[in-house]
Amino acid sequence: MSSSTIRLIACRAYAFLFGIFGVCLMLGGLVGLYLSAYGAPPELRDALARAHLQESGAMLLFIIGAATIVFGALHAVVGFFASKGHVWPLITGTVCWLLIFGPSLWGGSYELDCPARHVRTVDSSGGGRTHDLAAAAFVLMAA
Repeated sequence: MSSSTIRLIACRAYAFLFGIFGVCLMLGGLVGLYLSAYGAPPELRDALARAHLQESGAMLLFIIGAATIVFGALHAVVGFFASKGHVWPLITGTVCWLLIFGPSLWGGSYELDCPARHVRTVDSSGGGRTHDLAAAAFVLMAA
């Protein structure tokens, strides 16, 4: 196999993964926009209340939904250029993901308790703290 064939296979695989992820993000963003317009289900409202967020959850859902759509569109654009056989989307996408999620990979250990109640994280100092906003995300995913 020639190097151009291997490069094209890698680019197409990356394009497929980024394209599918981009479409899923855009669909999730549309759900967030729908929930911001027509209201959140009671389970999500309870989780947002436990996270000490007021009933301005509609604005929060709008912001998260719009940001998710933009993030998904960026993935779709990178996937499009990768499908054309360009290598720069592979490098750019990998570097961006490492910059965003890299610190959580080598920053500390995370342990998940019962997702329906709370998420407990243990930081490098040994102290623990409860994140109720993550509980809202788990409730939304479980619904």
